[in-house]
Amino acid sequence: NYLHSLQNPIIHNDITNLNVMLDLSGKVAIPRIIDFGYARFLSQSNKDFLKEGLNPFYQANEAFNKVFSVQSDVFSVGALYYHLLEGLPPWFVELSKYKADPIKLEDAVIAEQKKPLKFSSIADQQTQNIISKALQPNAENRFNSIKDLIKAMNGEMEVQQLSSPQE
Repeated sequence: NYLHSLQNPIIHNDITNLNVMLDLSGKVAIPRIIDFGYARFLSQSNKDFLKEGLNPFYQANEAFNKVFSVQSDVFSVGALYYHLLEGLPPWFVELSKYKADPIKLEDAVIAEQKKPLKFSSIADQQTQNIISKALQPNAENRFNSIKDLIKAMNGEMEVQQLSSPQE
């Protein structure tokens, strides 16, 4: 929320389970986003952006085409939330058969993302609605900001069930 609220917003572009660490310096553990190697100012050109090394399970549809926005980070946070609750990233595919070809892996993940999102461990309908909204393929259908996602997660905003997770 802080990064996106700056006068020239910063898009992290790589929010994954590997880029969140717990700050244990105080009495309460505080999650901190780390590794800003793929971060960009929203105003910065994506022409020279190297996406190699990004985890496709946390990438929004538009990010595969080097288009990044606040909603791209919303997608990544939604994917992380899903991963924390379900044990695997959303639309997970086995990586071993794609090690030699990152393009085929991207294609496989994109194909998986066209399928309905499955929930096996998350029984709470509101949590499913929040995650489904954060993971919408069309950025315009996601939360407008991380602040809105936080409000929904804190119960300050109700999220209606989508008729299909892939609306």
